[in-house]
Amino acid sequence: TMQEVADVQAMTAAIAADPYAIGYGPASAADDPAVRQLAVVAQADAPVISREIWLVKLEDADNGSLETNFYEFIISSVGQQMMAEEGYSACVEKPLPICGACYKPPGTIRVAVSETLMPMMEALRDRYYGYNKQADIQLIIMEGGAQPVAEEEVQIAFYYGEGRQEDFLEYTLAATVDYALLVNAENPLEELNEAEIAKIFSGEML
Repeated sequence: TMQEVADVQAMTAAIAADPYAIGYGPASAADDPAVRQLAVVAQADAPVISREIWLVKLEDADNGSLETNFYEFIISSVGQQMMAEEGYSACVEKPLPICGACYKPPGTIRVAVSETLMPMMEALRDRYYGYNKQADIQLIIMEGGAQPVAEEEVQIAFYYGEGRQEDFLEYTLAATVDYALLVNAENPLEELNEAEIAKIFSGEML
């Protein structure tokens, strides 16, 4: 039976725990001896989906504001290293440096986050608090891509999807991630059809 699993980490853990489970996760998850990539499918070798992770804010956000400062932190050398350590492929060619003595703007901002990216954003926020204790960054699960920023419901969005759509928004490709089909190491399955693969990559697990 199919079941919804919102968090990729939870899906990978479920696959490791259940000999009959099938799902998807980062290729690095196959380093766990309880998990393996499904290497043979109906018409091709193991399929992999690559997803882009975008960061968006209003283009005319004030320099020195909390939203600009946190946005720049995410694409800084520290933020990019944190994402790389979690298995994402960092995409910012020239990450901004971090200066411990830099301006620490006070205030509150709201950040829209795709659900499966929430653990990463929580880690980025908590690390940022180490630099700026005056900040209050409220993280909200939203799946509308850049739309919550365009409608000024939030100041920043961090999501899987596509880039530039509106000229008044600033988009940065923060990272990409490759996901592969995974099964429990004890699962004898060697083949899936295209419909089953599509369901799994849509966020379900067998």
